[in-house]
Amino acid sequence: MEDSLIHENTALRSFIENELLLHRLYGHYASLFPEDEDFWLDISADEAEHAGWVHSLSKKIDNGEVRLGDGRFEPEALTSFASYIQEQIDRINTENILQIQALSISMDLENSMLEKAMFKSYETDSPELREVMDRLQKSTEFHYKEVKDRWTAERNK
Repeated sequence: MEDSLIHENTALRSFIENELLLHRLYGHYASLFPEDEDFWLDISADEAEHAGWVHSLSKKIDNGEVRLGDGRFEPEALTSFASYIQEQIDRINTENILQIQALSISMDLENSMLEKAMFKSYETDSPELREVMDRLQKSTEFHYKEVKDRWTAERNK
């Protein structure tokens, strides 16, 4: 049981880190593209909020109020995702990123989370966990749609 709790907390810490990395990446995009600053700042703020939601879950897991369940998040996948986001942040300092590239990267990141079913709820989940996972799913779907719409508009210019 204790090993399971350690695994859950490690996975949640990685998940929180990924949300905060997305927050940073989108914040950088806001600086790079002042004409769309509000758009990027909005989704950046959402990612910070997501990290807060997951952090509140980690407290409840520590207290035994919520159980995450085995295998929900694969540590290797979370680490790989974090590395990719960090690479994109690092690129900003060394390359001239175009708006269409930023939108493509963002669309890919948001879609990747959806395809990996990172926010899938299971019947055995506690109501609180299901609620958080459902909110994360809906917010990510919204981000993907918003980014894709902007990408389409940018491509058609």
